[in-house]
Amino acid sequence: MELKQILLLFALLAAAGVAQAQTRTLVTGTITDPHGVPYGGAVLSGVLISPGGQSPSLTPCNNPGAGCQIQQAVPPTTLGPAGQIQGLSLWANASILPAGTTYTFTVTLSPGVLPPLGTGPQSCTVAGVTIAGATQNISSSFTSCPSLTTITSGGGNCSTTAITAGYLLQSNGASGCVAGPIDNGVTIAPGIIGLDEAVVSEIASLGTLPFESEPSGNVENGDFDEPFFGGFSPIPPPGWAEAGGFTGTLSYNTTTPYNGSASLIDTCPASGVCSVSSNHFMSVNPGDVIQAQCAMRVDSGTVPASCAINYLLNSSPLTGAQLFALTTSSASFVLVTGTGIVPPGAYAVDLTINAGGATASTSEYDAMNMIDLTQVSSPPPAPTPCVGICTGTLTLNGSNLPIPSAVYGRWGRLAWSHINDTYAQSGDIQFNNASSCLSATTNSATAGLPSYEGCTTSGTINSTGYVNGASGQDFHTGTAANPTNVRLADYGELAASLTNVRTWFAASDQTQSTVGLSDTPAGNLIGFRFSSTASDTTYKAVMCASSTCNAISTGVTAVAGAWHRFEIVCNDTVPSCAFYIDGNLTVVSGTDYPSNVALSIFQIMDNTTAVAQSWAWAEMYYSTAQ
Repeated sequence: MELKQILLLFALLAAAGVAQAQTRTLVTGTITDPHGVPYGGAVLSGVLISPGGQSPSLTPCNNPGAGCQIQQAVPPTTLGPAGQIQGLSLWANASILPAGTTYTFTVTLSPGVLPPLGTGPQSCTVAGVTIAGATQNISSSFTSCPSLTTITSGGGNCSTTAITAGYLLQSNGASGCVAGPIDNGVTIAPGIIGLDEAVVSEIASLGTLPFESEPSGNVENGDFDEPFFGGFSPIPPPGWAEAGGFTGTLSYNTTTPYNGSASLIDTCPASGVCSVSSNHFMSVNPGDVIQAQCAMRVDSGTVPASCAINYLLNSSPLTGAQLFALTTSSASFVLVTGTGIVPPGAYAVDLTINAGGATASTSEYDAMNMIDLTQVSSPPPAPTPCVGICTGTLTLNGSNLPIPSAVYGRWGRLAWSHINDTYAQSGDIQFNNASSCLSATTNSATAGLPSYEGCTTSGTINSTGYVNGASGQDFHTGTAANPTNVRLADYGELAASLTNVRTWFAASDQTQSTVGLSDTPAGNLIGFRFSSTASDTTYKAVMCASSTCNAISTGVTAVAGAWHRFEIVCNDTVPSCAFYIDGNLTVVSGTDYPSNVALSIFQIMDNTTAVAQSWAWAEMYYSTAQ
């Protein structure tokens, strides 16, 4: 073998040995506050700190010609639900020059646990961490992270207040409070029991609502069979509680129940108090889609049988409201189902029988249950329209707008194509080919934006500019009996200026001019608005029914020239709409919901003075379940 070849072989072997000397470490750990409440969903970031501010590099260096500098910043990673570090691999400090280089880590949680029970956004920084070995757990470095809750004493406070979805503080005697998952036997508030985590796992694996012996899904004794296992029939049924001041009479039908051994009969006098609630609250997150089902019938009277999903808000004192109700006037058992979207600030839901009315009545109930469709691994077998923000098999080119993972019914997408300087469309809902875009400019895609059309109004006052999406011939809100569950989304710049403008992204049964010239348009409408004439500082979520409008602040401050994803997801069963900005739930409302109307979709700009105004759009999306 020639000397040159021998030297080359030695060089290759040396390089292989050097490469093996450079080691990476799998970094693990769990980050919690002093009470054990996890920093779930927080972002962990880091940076290498070298003596004298030198640039860190690998040692030994296996490529001296190119240099062996390494990135100082640690790629950010999102912590798991229990605060666990996931998928983080770092260079061991022994492989880094100069000597004495260490890691500094920062964990940031926002919005955190909301006040008054929580402390809001929090962050925690630890410095001087040395990484070594094949794996390293750094949990002990984060023992001084700020508390996520405002509750620090032991005793009653711990056992009566839920802290965040899925976790609550439990009394730990004289040593104070500790956090644990909501579980049976742990009281959240008087008469309110947490969800059994084992039941959650059972439901997730089954993907359905079981009505068997206790436990029965997410509602204890939802089939009212439990009392009869031991030959007893207590009233109220185990797992259920009568409302305060209860004036009705509860009994069991063991002869012709809907299923199992018994159904519950609720006999209520005129104007009586006859509600009965499940003692089990299910832990939820804002934006979750909750499905309930109740088998019900009316035995006597004209008052419908009714059950409802109620939610608790993260507030002190505890407050809540009804999410949605299910009813029937049938004299035979009917299994009624429905869904609703959990509003901002809610952390738990329960199921209630709402018997009674202005006249005396008797109604009957069985097979009561509820499930969080967002948290289970697979949906119930019966197909239902996708409700909520669902990412999945279809994608929108460029704008990253989410669309359903399973599209029931019809959908359409409208986008601006720079190569043709015109509209590009897909799906089976076609757009209304009409627009008013004076002094249009076309713009190529960049790393930050897809290709888009920039538009300018004229200098004449109220020269409304617009671009159309679907028309009312193809887009129609539904009813509880015939839901269409419309969805619409827009990626655009509503206004380059916030002075003397009125802008909309909306679906309405009125013309573009009617909508563009008013803060509260006539007719029916669902949409986002910014209007300087209405003194808006934030984007407003607006719904109008028969010319009566309700506007709610999204809490998102309008910024001149800012691009946003505006998304609206409606549910005819409730009925209500959820309003999202950039994927974040901002408003859920059912006030002035325009049921059963045909709507056309627009992005609109109106100049409220004789000054030209500009705006831009890139894409629109819309779907309907029919």
